[in-house]
Amino acid sequence: MYFPIPKINEFFRLSTPINGIISIYGDFGVGKTTLALQVALKAVEKGARVIFLYTKPIFPLQKLHDLSFKFRELNTLSSLNDILFIKVQTFEELSDLILKLEFQILSDKKFNKTQNPVLILDSLTDLMRLKWNPKTKKKNFQIYYQLNRTLATLSHLNQEYNMLEIVINEVSKIQKDNIALEVQSGGKVMEYWIPFSLHLKRVKTLKKRMLVLKNQKLSQKNVLTVELTKNGFM
Repeated sequence: MYFPIPKINEFFRLSTPINGIISIYGDFGVGKTTLALQVALKAVEKGARVIFLYTKPIFPLQKLHDLSFKFRELNTLSSLNDILFIKVQTFEELSDLILKLEFQILSDKKFNKTQNPVLILDSLTDLMRLKWNPKTKKKNFQIYYQLNRTLATLSHLNQEYNMLEIVINEVSKIQKDNIALEVQSGGKVMEYWIPFSLHLKRVKTLKKRMLVLKNQKLSQKNVLTVELTKNGFM
Protein backbone atom coordinates (compact mmCIF):
# COMPACT_ATOMS: atom_id res chain seq x y z
CA MET A 1 0.00 0.00 0.00
CA TYR A 2 2.59 2.52 -1.14
CA PHE A 3 0.57 5.23 -2.92
CA PRO A 4 -0.24 8.27 -0.74
CA ILE A 5 -3.89 8.11 -1.79
CA PRO A 6 -5.72 5.03 -0.40
CA LYS A 7 -8.14 4.81 -3.33
CA ILE A 8 -5.21 4.23 -5.73
CA ASN A 9 -3.99 1.31 -3.59
CA GLU A 10 -7.51 -0.11 -3.48
CA PHE A 11 -7.96 0.17 -7.24
CA PHE A 12 -4.67 -1.56 -8.05
CA ARG A 13 -5.18 -4.02 -5.16
CA LEU A 14 -1.75 -3.31 -3.71
CA SER A 15 -2.46 -5.19 -0.48
CA THR A 16 -0.99 -8.20 -2.31
CA PRO A 17 1.92 -8.42 -4.80
CA ILE A 18 0.74 -7.02 -8.11
CA ASN A 19 1.33 -9.00 -11.29
CA GLY A 20 2.27 -6.29 -13.79
CA ILE A 21 3.85 -2.87 -14.21
CA ILE A 22 2.12 0.39 -13.27
CA SER A 23 2.62 3.39 -15.55
CA ILE A 24 2.18 6.98 -14.39
CA TYR A 25 1.96 9.32 -17.36
CA GLY A 26 0.95 12.88 -18.14
CA ASP A 27 2.15 16.28 -19.34
CA PHE A 28 5.36 17.95 -18.21
CA GLY A 29 5.13 19.40 -14.69
CA VAL A 30 1.82 17.74 -13.83
CA GLY A 31 3.27 16.00 -10.75
CA LYS A 32 4.50 12.60 -11.95
CA THR A 33 7.88 12.81 -10.18
CA THR A 34 6.26 14.13 -7.00
CA LEU A 35 3.95 11.13 -6.89
CA ALA A 36 6.87 8.77 -7.65
CA LEU A 37 8.93 10.21 -4.78
CA GLN A 38 5.97 9.89 -2.43
CA VAL A 39 5.68 6.21 -3.37
CA ALA A 40 9.40 5.73 -2.69
CA LEU A 41 9.17 7.35 0.75
CA LYS A 42 6.00 5.44 1.61
CA ALA A 43 7.71 2.19 0.62
CA VAL A 44 10.65 2.93 2.93
CA GLU A 45 8.19 3.73 5.70
CA LYS A 46 6.68 0.26 5.19
CA GLY A 47 10.11 -1.42 5.35
CA ALA A 48 10.67 -1.99 1.63
CA ARG A 49 13.83 -1.40 -0.37
CA VAL A 50 13.60 1.00 -3.31
CA ILE A 51 15.58 1.36 -6.53
CA PHE A 52 14.91 4.78 -8.07
CA LEU A 53 16.24 5.24 -11.61
CA TYR A 54 16.27 8.89 -12.67
CA THR A 55 16.88 10.05 -16.25
CA LYS A 56 16.15 13.77 -16.08
CA PRO A 57 19.06 16.30 -16.29
CA ILE A 58 18.49 17.66 -12.78
CA PHE A 59 17.40 15.60 -9.79
CA PRO A 60 14.64 17.34 -7.74
CA LEU A 61 16.52 17.50 -4.44
CA GLN A 62 14.36 20.28 -3.05
CA LYS A 63 11.22 18.31 -3.80
CA LEU A 64 12.68 15.22 -2.12
CA HIS A 65 13.67 17.34 0.88
CA ASP A 66 10.17 18.83 1.25
CA LEU A 67 8.49 15.43 1.00
CA SER A 68 10.91 13.62 3.32
CA PHE A 69 10.67 16.46 5.85
CA LYS A 70 6.91 15.88 6.05
CA PHE A 71 7.50 12.16 6.69
CA ARG A 72 9.99 12.99 9.43
CA GLU A 73 7.47 15.37 11.00
CA LEU A 74 5.15 12.38 11.25
CA ASN A 75 7.99 10.24 12.69
CA THR A 76 7.45 7.62 9.98
CA LEU A 77 10.72 7.90 8.04
CA SER A 78 13.95 6.78 9.66
CA SER A 79 16.37 7.11 6.75
CA LEU A 80 16.72 7.60 3.01
CA ASN A 81 19.47 4.97 2.91
CA ASP A 82 16.94 2.34 1.85
CA ILE A 83 16.43 4.20 -1.45
CA LEU A 84 19.10 3.53 -4.05
CA PHE A 85 19.11 6.48 -6.46
CA ILE A 86 20.78 5.79 -9.82
CA LYS A 87 21.27 8.47 -12.50
CA VAL A 88 20.93 7.22 -16.08
CA GLN A 89 22.04 9.43 -18.98
CA THR A 90 21.33 7.52 -22.20
CA PHE A 91 18.69 5.14 -23.49
CA GLU A 92 21.38 2.50 -24.13
CA GLU A 93 22.64 2.86 -20.56
CA LEU A 94 19.09 2.46 -19.23
CA SER A 95 18.44 -0.64 -21.34
CA ASP A 96 21.75 -2.20 -20.27
CA LEU A 97 21.16 -1.40 -16.60
CA ILE A 98 17.72 -3.02 -16.57
CA LEU A 99 19.16 -6.15 -18.19
CA LYS A 100 21.87 -6.40 -15.50
CA LEU A 101 19.68 -5.32 -12.59
CA GLU A 102 18.94 -8.84 -11.38
CA PHE A 103 22.62 -9.76 -11.11
CA GLN A 104 24.13 -6.47 -9.98
CA ILE A 105 21.55 -5.26 -7.46
CA LEU A 106 18.74 -7.70 -6.76
CA SER A 107 21.16 -10.51 -5.90
CA ASP A 108 22.36 -8.36 -2.98
CA LYS A 109 20.94 -9.45 0.37
CA LYS A 110 19.37 -6.03 0.82
CA PHE A 111 17.13 -6.67 -2.17
CA ASN A 112 16.18 -10.29 -1.65
CA LYS A 113 12.68 -11.67 -1.97
CA THR A 114 11.80 -11.04 1.67
CA GLN A 115 12.33 -7.27 1.36
CA ASN A 116 9.40 -6.49 -0.99
CA PRO A 117 11.55 -4.47 -3.42
CA VAL A 118 10.18 -1.47 -5.30
CA LEU A 119 11.54 -0.16 -8.59
CA ILE A 120 10.67 3.32 -9.87
CA LEU A 121 11.83 4.47 -13.30
CA ASP A 122 11.51 8.20 -13.94
CA SER A 123 11.21 8.32 -16.87
CA LEU A 124 11.19 5.53 -19.44
CA THR A 125 10.58 7.30 -22.75
CA ASP A 126 12.21 10.73 -22.40
CA LEU A 127 15.64 9.30 -23.29
CA MET A 128 14.06 7.27 -26.09
CA ARG A 129 12.61 10.45 -27.60
CA LEU A 130 16.09 11.99 -27.83
CA LYS A 131 17.14 9.17 -30.16
CA TRP A 132 13.97 9.18 -32.26
CA ASN A 133 14.41 10.14 -35.90
CA PRO A 134 11.25 10.23 -38.06
CA LYS A 135 13.41 9.95 -41.19
CA THR A 136 15.24 6.76 -40.21
CA LYS A 137 12.95 3.74 -39.88
CA LYS A 138 15.79 1.26 -39.30
CA LYS A 139 17.12 3.21 -36.31
CA ASN A 140 13.65 3.66 -34.86
CA PHE A 141 13.03 -0.08 -35.18
CA GLN A 142 16.11 -0.66 -33.05
CA ILE A 143 14.81 1.81 -30.44
CA TYR A 144 11.49 -0.04 -30.21
CA TYR A 145 13.40 -3.33 -29.93
CA GLN A 146 15.31 -1.95 -26.94
CA LEU A 147 12.09 -0.66 -25.37
CA ASN A 148 10.41 -4.05 -25.84
CA ARG A 149 13.40 -5.87 -24.33
CA THR A 150 13.53 -3.48 -21.38
CA LEU A 151 9.84 -3.93 -20.58
CA ALA A 152 10.11 -7.71 -20.98
CA THR A 153 12.96 -7.72 -18.43
CA LEU A 154 10.96 -5.55 -16.04
CA SER A 155 8.02 -7.94 -16.38
CA HIS A 156 10.31 -10.86 -15.49
CA LEU A 157 11.65 -9.03 -12.41
CA ASN A 158 8.12 -8.17 -11.33
CA GLN A 159 7.13 -11.84 -11.31
CA GLU A 160 10.41 -13.26 -10.00
CA TYR A 161 10.84 -10.88 -7.05
CA ASN A 162 7.24 -9.78 -6.36
CA MET A 163 8.62 -6.35 -7.17
CA LEU A 164 6.31 -3.36 -7.36
CA GLU A 165 7.38 -1.51 -10.51
CA ILE A 166 6.29 2.01 -11.39
CA VAL A 167 7.30 3.51 -14.71
CA ILE A 168 6.95 7.25 -15.29
CA ASN A 169 6.10 8.07 -18.88
CA GLU A 170 5.39 11.03 -21.11
CA VAL A 171 2.14 11.67 -22.94
CA SER A 172 1.48 11.53 -26.68
CA LYS A 173 -1.54 12.68 -28.67
CA ILE A 174 -3.28 10.60 -31.31
CA GLN A 175 -6.32 11.15 -33.53
CA LYS A 176 -9.16 8.66 -33.29
CA ASP A 177 -12.52 9.26 -34.96
CA ASN A 178 -11.53 12.94 -35.40
CA ILE A 179 -10.97 13.26 -31.65
CA ALA A 180 -7.57 14.09 -30.09
CA LEU A 181 -6.74 11.54 -27.41
CA GLU A 182 -3.91 11.53 -24.88
CA VAL A 183 -2.06 8.22 -24.56
CA GLN A 184 1.22 7.23 -23.00
CA SER A 185 4.32 7.38 -25.18
CA GLY A 186 5.72 4.14 -26.53
CA GLY A 187 2.71 3.05 -28.54
CA LYS A 188 1.53 -0.54 -28.65
CA VAL A 189 4.74 -1.80 -26.98
CA MET A 190 3.72 0.00 -23.79
CA GLU A 191 0.13 -1.20 -24.09
CA TYR A 192 1.30 -4.82 -24.41
CA TRP A 193 3.62 -4.89 -21.39
CA ILE A 194 1.90 -2.45 -19.01
CA PRO A 195 -1.59 -3.49 -17.84
CA PHE A 196 -2.05 -0.77 -15.19
CA SER A 197 -1.90 2.97 -15.76
CA LEU A 198 -2.45 6.21 -13.90
CA HIS A 199 -3.00 9.25 -16.11
CA LEU A 200 -2.37 12.57 -14.36
CA LYS A 201 -4.26 15.54 -15.81
CA ARG A 202 -4.54 19.20 -14.97
CA VAL A 203 -7.94 20.75 -14.27
CA LYS A 204 -9.11 24.36 -14.05
CA THR A 205 -8.28 24.62 -10.33
CA LEU A 206 -4.51 25.19 -10.06
CA LYS A 207 -3.77 22.82 -7.16
CA LYS A 208 -6.15 20.10 -8.29
CA ARG A 209 -5.35 17.12 -10.49
CA MET A 210 -7.48 14.48 -12.15
CA LEU A 211 -6.28 10.86 -11.88
CA VAL A 212 -7.57 8.39 -14.45
CA LEU A 213 -6.86 4.86 -13.20
CA LYS A 214 -7.04 1.95 -15.63
CA ASN A 215 -6.75 -1.81 -15.21
CA GLN A 216 -6.63 -3.28 -18.72
CA LYS A 217 -6.68 -6.86 -17.41
CA LEU A 218 -10.14 -6.39 -15.93
CA SER A 219 -11.29 -3.56 -18.24
CA GLN A 220 -11.73 -1.32 -15.21
CA LYS A 221 -11.48 2.46 -14.99
CA ASN A 222 -11.83 4.96 -12.16
CA VAL A 223 -11.49 8.75 -12.02
CA LEU A 224 -10.35 10.67 -8.93
CA THR A 225 -9.76 14.34 -8.16
CA VAL A 226 -6.90 15.04 -5.75
CA GLU A 227 -4.98 18.02 -4.41
CA LEU A 228 -1.30 18.69 -5.08
CA THR A 229 0.48 20.62 -2.30
CA LYS A 230 4.08 21.36 -1.31
CA ASN A 231 3.94 18.15 0.70
CA GLY A 232 2.77 16.14 -2.27
CA PHE A 233 -0.55 14.65 -3.28
CA MET A 234 -3.28 14.57 -0.66
